[in-house]
Amino acid sequence: MNNKVKSEQKLNLKKNQEISLTIEDFTKEGEGLGKYQGFPFFVKDTVIGDEVRVSITKLKKNYGYARLVEIITPSKDRVTPPCPVARQCGGCKLQQISYEKQLSFKKSGTFQIRATYRGNHSEWISVKSLPNKALTTLTISDDT
Repeated sequence: MNNKVKSEQKLNLKKNQEISLTIEDFTKEGEGLGKYQGFPFFVKDTVIGDEVRVSITKLKKNYGYARLVEIITPSKDRVTPPCPVARQCGGCKLQQISYEKQLSFKKSGTFQIRATYRGNHSEWISVKSLPNKALTTLTISDDT
């Protein structure tokens, strides 16, 4: 099959249409990425592995945005956010993800940045968790 992204016109997608997705990846901003018949959608408040029902909010030629309507099957990495207003506030984009996966996500994102500019040197990066698990200290040393 052709690897090109399908256009939203060929799929006959419309704003406010509800579709089902499985979240496959994260963007660097922490939004979930799922595909509907090969057409990518960005969805906030989702976790890799979530099976979700979403409502399309915006369509571009080669991608779209959608709002989470329902979690059909939660990911094994999904947790209840410690903050009761996390979803409404939007300030803490990763609270619905298990803490271990948050650390992994933050560290892998930093690897990608470092690899782009200096090569992939994982020993430069250390991630320390704080006792309340709300914040993470990320240390990057540049001893080259």
